[in-house]
Order: sequence, then C-alpha cells, then structure tokens
Amino acid sequence: MIKISEEEIIRGLLLRDEKVINLIYENYFPLIKRMVKRNFGNYENAEDVFQEALVIIYEKIKNNDFRLRCSFKTFLYSVCRNQWIKSMFKCGREYQDKFFDVEEYFVISHDVQDYELFDEIKIKEKLFHKYFLELSKNCQRILKLYFYGKTNSEITEIMRFKSEIYTRTRKYTCKETLKKKIFNNPEYKKILYNKTL
Repeated sequence: MIKISEEEIIRGLLLRDEKVINLIYENYFPLIKRMVKRNFGNYENAEDVFQEALVIIYEKIKNNDFRLRCSFKTFLYSVCRNQWIKSMFKCGREYQDKFFDVEEYFVISHDVQDYELFDEIKIKEKLFHKYFLELSKNCQRILKLYFYGKTNSEITEIMRFKSEIYTRTRKYTCKETLKKKIFNNPEYKKILYNKTL
C-alpha cells in the first residue's frame, strides 16, 4: 500500500487528480471487493459500488459539505457499504443473516438518499444484534465462525464436535432460532406489512 495523507486524498479528489484516484483504487479497492464478494456480490458489483462512492464523496467535497470524522479508509468503506446494501435491497436480495463486515464502518445516514430504506436496514441490524446476543454462547460462536467464512469442517474442528453432520444440524438450528426471533418481532412484521401495501 502506497502511503498518502488524508489531505492529499481530499485535495486530489477535488482536483480530479488521476494519480491520486489511481492510488485510492490501488490502496482501497481490494477491501471493497472483499466486502462485496463476502456479501453475495461479484467483482463488477464491487467496481460499481466503488465508483459510486467516489462520486458521492467528490460531490460532498465540491459542495463544501465534507467533514471527515474518521479515517478516509473507514469513510470510503462506509459509503460503499451503504451503497451495496441499498443495491441488494432494491434488487430484492435481502440478507437474512448478518452483513459480513471486513472493516469498521461509520454511520453516515446523510449519504443515503432513501431514508425509508435506510431506516429499514437499521431496524433489521438492530434486531439481529438484539436477538443474536440472546442465543446461547455456543450458538453465537458457531454463527460467528460461519459469518467469518469458516467451513463446516473447520467449525467442527474448532468447536470439537464429533462430526460435520452434527455441525450442520447445530448451525441450522441456531440460524432458525435467530430467524424466528427476528421474524416474530413486531418491528419486523411492520416492515413486511408496509411492503405489501
């Protein structure tokens, strides 16, 4: 990764400096590609999200409406994250399990134009975290390993289960328990009801 200061990045984006933009791609695109691919997307999706995010950030800088309250890397990741979640919802590709994050993110609701959609996402994430913490420690650990991309074989070894069949059964039971808790919550039912109107 080539070192470049936050000030140089902001100034370079504002001036549309090709060298700076290339450095941003080189330094940060692999992170965004990993995030998108781990959340049901592909390389082309990652490119689209990355370009959309740079346009959003450029517009904010150009309009003097930009206050960096975290690292540029985290801010860029957060914008890309929002754009990809919006894209998934608009295409009907809702994620029922936890969104797999590969970097810390910063809540930037003002960058999402569809506030109704963003509120829905926030509610689902809030419900996920609420009910995830109500699961047994074993279930939490199994699902965390699953979210981090571990195979059934790896989970079996880490958890010291007797067989992969048992692992699959436990993982399924934990996921179904979590889904049931979320789906039975009045806030979630309200989201579903509003979608049918």
